[in-house]
Amino acid sequence: MFQLVFILVSVFGVLYFSVAKRQFDFFTIGFFSACIYFMPGYFGFTLYPPGSNFPRLPVMLLDETYMVMIALLVVILMGAFLFDFIPKKAEINLPLKGGKYFVHVAIGLAIIGCLATIILSGHQLLSTNKREMMESLSRWHILWVMSASIGAVVAFSQKKFGLMFVCVILLLFDVYIGFRSSFAMVLISLVVLGFSVKGKSRMILENKVLVLFSMAGALFIFVYKSIYLAVKGGAWGSIAGRFTSSDLYVESVLYSEPFTTQVILNEVIRTNFHISGDHFVGLLNNLLLFSPSIGLKAESFNSKFQPMLFAYHDAGMANNIWAEMWSVGGWMLLSVFIIMFVGVLFFGSYLLRISNPVIKGGVALFFSYWAFYTHRNDIAYQVVLEKRVFLVWLACIVLSYLVVLWGRTLKNKKLSYVNRKGW
Repeated sequence: MFQLVFILVSVFGVLYFSVAKRQFDFFTIGFFSACIYFMPGYFGFTLYPPGSNFPRLPVMLLDETYMVMIALLVVILMGAFLFDFIPKKAEINLPLKGGKYFVHVAIGLAIIGCLATIILSGHQLLSTNKREMMESLSRWHILWVMSASIGAVVAFSQKKFGLMFVCVILLLFDVYIGFRSSFAMVLISLVVLGFSVKGKSRMILENKVLVLFSMAGALFIFVYKSIYLAVKGGAWGSIAGRFTSSDLYVESVLYSEPFTTQVILNEVIRTNFHISGDHFVGLLNNLLLFSPSIGLKAESFNSKFQPMLFAYHDAGMANNIWAEMWSVGGWMLLSVFIIMFVGVLFFGSYLLRISNPVIKGGVALFFSYWAFYTHRNDIAYQVVLEKRVFLVWLACIVLSYLVVLWGRTLKNKKLSYVNRKGW
């Protein structure tokens, strides 16, 4: 019964966001991302992560797990209905100095970060052992991918497509070494910006090119995880063979993040796993710059549940923010956080009406992380991601403005020199 309700709510929501004449916004991203991350709900089962002596076994989804999924989808739909019927300004004008060289600064920071990562990581960066590769990374990698991400989105917003291409190349190198998330967030942000300029429209009927672009991007993100080791190892022959096999596409779904993240929620509910929530105190630490370096690292939800529920799994697991809220405060805290999640979607969707392309680009990336990526994180890491986007965006604004001031200073000196000489 609960599976049927979940499917019916999903179908209704997909039809509403696809066919109704409305402004594309973060409610759309939030609903479709929930459907993706709740993918096991359509199959009726999820999969335990494998261990050295433990095969990857299926486990049926509990009714309570379906209730969590249904609750989130329903509240997102309610938020979208409310947002669509509230009168809003057609456009919000916010002047901002320092946007002229924003993308140039972002590209400069991304190149610096990329070169520093290559130099410091050395041959480990190209290792097919992901754990070894990740251990070689530093904050330079964060500077690289975040600068390239914000640069690509703002360049698109400013219609500087040549500069956007440079940023995309830098992000594709990040995909090559084994990370898809930054590239995926940029694709989602570009979809948000591309659809939002269309105004109110019937998404799937009036924007077929953007819909096809979105579907192609989603397919690439899903499939690449299954072939990236072969790509990195140069085994091109095996890659070509795999594309003709249905196993590639089945594995891309069954071994995808949704089937890992939802087993967390299912197991937390099944075992009635509860924690005190004392790790929430560390959230403030994540708002500080370089907090781990001074011993103020926030404790993750993963460190709470994995040793207790999945100790046999000898690799790290993603998080599940809905499981985290349920384990700390039951249905009460979970309900409050769902409303908060939708409230942020509401605020971000309103800010999409900002006309300034630099601010609008920042809004697109910042809230895309929230709308899409929240499902596979805990609250501590989600705060870190949002902080990174904001700080890199702010740094690019400040540095771009300093470049403008420097240019004015040089121009004034030149004029002063010319006046003194009487030329």
